[in-house]
Amino acid sequence: METYISVLRSSYTLFTILDRK
Repeated sequence: METYISVLRSSYTLFTILDRK
């Protein structure tokens, strides 16, 4: 479960960075 959350957070961060650009 922790791994899933970690991946989800990474994806969310990546999307945010891309959206910012």
